[in-house]
Amino acid sequence: MWRWDQGRLAYFQFDNLKALARLALRHDLKAVGKETARSETGLPFLPHDYPQLWRNYSRVVKLTLLVYEEGDRAAPTDVARLLAQEGGVTVDEYFHFLARTFTDPSPALTGWSQKEVSAGLRYPLAFALRYGLAKLAAKAVDEFPLSEVLFAYRTSGFRATEPYDDFVSLSPSTISGPSVQKAQSSRQARESLKVISQISYAHYDDRGFSLSLDKRDARALFDRLHPIEGQVEQAAEDELRRIGSLITNRQVVEMPNLQDTVILEELVSGFKEGGKIRKTHVAVERNSKLRKAYFAANPTSICDACQVNVDERFPWTSRMLDLHHLLPLSSGTRVESSETVFSDLVPLCPTCHRGVHRYYDSWLEERNRSDFANIDEALGVYATAKQNIRKTIDFQRGA
Repeated sequence: MWRWDQGRLAYFQFDNLKALARLALRHDLKAVGKETARSETGLPFLPHDYPQLWRNYSRVVKLTLLVYEEGDRAAPTDVARLLAQEGGVTVDEYFHFLARTFTDPSPALTGWSQKEVSAGLRYPLAFALRYGLAKLAAKAVDEFPLSEVLFAYRTSGFRATEPYDDFVSLSPSTISGPSVQKAQSSRQARESLKVISQISYAHYDDRGFSLSLDKRDARALFDRLHPIEGQVEQAAEDELRRIGSLITNRQVVEMPNLQDTVILEELVSGFKEGGKIRKTHVAVERNSKLRKAYFAANPTSICDACQVNVDERFPWTSRMLDLHHLLPLSSGTRVESSETVFSDLVPLCPTCHRGVHRYYDSWLEERNRSDFANIDEALGVYATAKQNIRKTIDFQRGA
């Protein structure tokens, strides 16, 4: 089973990766101290016993393609440069790219050798996505226990380059016995799948991995998400540099629009200009699996902004509330431990939801910005929008 860096989920969250990318551009990560890293990123970087970041976190920044070793320094990749830019790359673009380039074995980890490379590289994260997309497109199956995905990878021998019909033919009906237990026990592989479940149409919980897509979109994405291959470098650091440079090809990064899954009506979304960043935000908010899981855990009918009880106002409807995503527009939902972080989401009535989106439009356009810099800025802007909504309601009531 493929290797990852277990126990570091927080550092693989998209918003935190952007902070790490900015750190990699300002400092040599092989030399920077944890105290500096803490102050500039807000991340804890434990334990305190070792002052240098590199000793404990080199695998994180290599696996995510932020740096490669160049002599005695950690040189930033083109991936880091894009992540550090406001709106440079969205959560979907980045994690699709990572899935299409992550190999088993990986040059970011020990074990990369000419013998392993000659035996043939496999692409486990691309396999996981293509496995789910094929099942959804062909059989309308949209939920997959992680043990099923891991077992299919272990037993099929697929590299992830195989055609659609071959993926469809993989059957979970034979999953039983010790091989399943071995697949379930692979914590590193499981955590890597949690990381890519930050993609806007994906969701992860204790039941496994699920996708929220129209079948036709699933088929189109399957064809697009083939591994990105090329002339593999023998030296691991050269291979990391090569892979990191591939992201500059926009044809590699761009994903097809989810035409049948997300109806990108600007009047509905409240986003005047559209664009990939705001489309990503809308896709997250319309993830049906995420919505179902949120309201199962938080069975509320009260809008977070205007405080109206929609069940009382509209007793002939159910679940009229929308989900609003609080992270920066280009980010997905975070996954920690065994579940999605629901604190990244708030319930809004459709009117307030459109009002908040339009407030975002105005705030960003006044500053000639395309996205919020970080979670703190996004939370602050949302809090102001909510305050303005409540002030308007109070004024109308004559309070």
